[in-house]
Amino acid sequence: MYDPDGSDTGREWVEIYNNATRVNLSGWKLYESGISHSLALINGSFLLEGSEYAVITDNPAAFLADYPSCNATILDSTFSLANTGEYLALRNASMETVDEYNYTADAGNGKSMANINGTWVIGNIGGTPGYANIPDGAGGATPQSYRLTIEPVIDKTLFVGVTYTSLFKLTNNEPSLGKIYNITALYNITKGWLLVHEGNFTKDEVSHYSSASTGSFTPAEEGNYSLCARVAGAALPQPDIQAEAACAAVEAIDTSSIPCNISLNLSLNQTFFQEGERLSYKIGISDESYPYIITYWIEDLAGRPIRDAVNTTNDNVRTWTTAIDESDRILFVCAALAEVACTDNTTDDNNVRAMLLVNGSHSSLAPSGESAIVIEEIYAGTDGSAKFGEGIRARVRAYKADESASQLKAWIEKGDERATSVQTTFSIFQKFTETTITLPLQLKPNCNRALEDGTYTLVVEGFGRQARSDIRIGDVLSSFCDADKASPSEQPAPSSTKKAVSYSLLASPVRAEASSVIESEVEITNTDDEDHTITLYSYAYLGSKSYSGEREANKRQVIVEAGAIKKVALKNQLSAMESGDYKYKIRLYKDSQKTPFEITTSLQVSGNAGETLPLSAAGNVAPSEAETKAEMEEITIRQEPRVVYLSSDKKAQRLIPFVFIITLSLMVIGVLLLGGNLGE
Repeated sequence: MYDPDGSDTGREWVEIYNNATRVNLSGWKLYESGISHSLALINGSFLLEGSEYAVITDNPAAFLADYPSCNATILDSTFSLANTGEYLALRNASMETVDEYNYTADAGNGKSMANINGTWVIGNIGGTPGYANIPDGAGGATPQSYRLTIEPVIDKTLFVGVTYTSLFKLTNNEPSLGKIYNITALYNITKGWLLVHEGNFTKDEVSHYSSASTGSFTPAEEGNYSLCARVAGAALPQPDIQAEAACAAVEAIDTSSIPCNISLNLSLNQTFFQEGERLSYKIGISDESYPYIITYWIEDLAGRPIRDAVNTTNDNVRTWTTAIDESDRILFVCAALAEVACTDNTTDDNNVRAMLLVNGSHSSLAPSGESAIVIEEIYAGTDGSAKFGEGIRARVRAYKADESASQLKAWIEKGDERATSVQTTFSIFQKFTETTITLPLQLKPNCNRALEDGTYTLVVEGFGRQARSDIRIGDVLSSFCDADKASPSEQPAPSSTKKAVSYSLLASPVRAEASSVIESEVEITNTDDEDHTITLYSYAYLGSKSYSGEREANKRQVIVEAGAIKKVALKNQLSAMESGDYKYKIRLYKDSQKTPFEITTSLQVSGNAGETLPLSAAGNVAPSEAETKAEMEEITIRQEPRVVYLSSDKKAQRLIPFVFIITLSLMVIGVLLLGGNLGE
């Protein structure tokens, strides 16, 4: 181009096309009317591959302003092409003439002179530097009209020691015509005249565009580099493929010795999740000036991987759909700074993790996720059997899934006869909750011997499920069969109807933060015809250790009048404690009873083991009390102050006298036998 449209200053250029194999342009010169002009590399590489282009410019900046899409190698020189024509020659480093042309003023007016198939002709307006030549008026392909094009997308500034794998971009410019298949591209990287690396990459298909895995480059030292690539083949006719090479000039800098202080931070969109709910989290880095690699993963409380470790080089928001195979689980999102292109002076803040609690949609009782009931144990005397008139207890585990019903019922029956015991009811109000509770049941006195001794069945029913367990009942508790204690059905003229006291858990803590205050609420129903004093307290524990101060620290006594319903709230201040699964227990004593009614639930705690609270902060908070006259279904519980269950410790204490007597007897017998032997 010797006479561009408008001003010629700095806007003239000469294009070189390599129609053979690779050639090194280093040392080549442009001759203008016998005057030699050296060539300086601006963009691209002195190594020009076959079918690649280079452009010699008088002003590279002005040229790129006129042709911003040109991806050819850019060479700078000093020349001024005469509009009237002159002799031009291109000579290699051995001063051999590679090509020459003595042009005239035939073109002008913004048109180029183009060599097409060995013949010099007037080209189109503006020319096509970096692309195939087009004769004047012929139209033809432009860079944008190729169906498949390639261009560099790598950053202009690179970092020494960092690996880059997105170097170029392949574009399907007509996606409506379908995918482009079986693409192969060749690329090379040079530093000055030195070839640093060459390789190739393939793409099975490109729908719109693709830049991932388009070569690989790890700068080993600082300096200026040139990256060039061209499409070597694709499942397309050749005219539809950009044949010209695409090049970019980049600079590599070394920041590995620069001191820095990099830290990570981690934020979750929330802490508590239902199974299947989506977690969103963001891993932040304090300084993004240097390239970095962050490794992140998700693990459980024991450090077992839930989501495998993945590397990232950005701080985008990430998501994960919670999925566990347990009723509840404590998980941690973790991140670590794996690499950074500077000297990090402090590495203590290069690891972060955040806890989340996932409430599973199913329990270990029912892997399918449905509600379930299990009778774990029946406490019915030392020999496992009970007498009519006794009070027995049963430990029941129940899991409530997505149920609208909240009530569980328990009774003892034989065949179709459900009159063996008084019915006990208990409520679980929170969905997706597993609860363990000890239910008391009062057996009928059977003073008239209408019920036979034998095997009966304990039934616990609720949520459309039923659990059953056998118990042997025989004999009659004589103290219940006095005339003034016989049941109404067994007395001809009863003076009063004895009923009982029952309990319902209205609310209890399921999850809590360490050092926080937790609350529960119990409803006490007195269907008796006399007042009763109820003593109750609550505590959080694990094993034998309480984590809410003294176990009885929030003990309360309330009087529930005959026929009344009373709601009692309990509060506990949790201690500083580690994350984990704990238990929460409420104990209730009626009047002077020694055996409590117990309600036990699970409690998930998000811990702060690193914190220390003053001793006064680890106690319990005085509860508030709310009363209501709302009617509920009758819950009948009657229990006499008679021991029907002994712990292992108590049993051992009772056996001590017998063990002592047996041991002493054996010693006496041994002495007598020894004395007899000595006498002989």
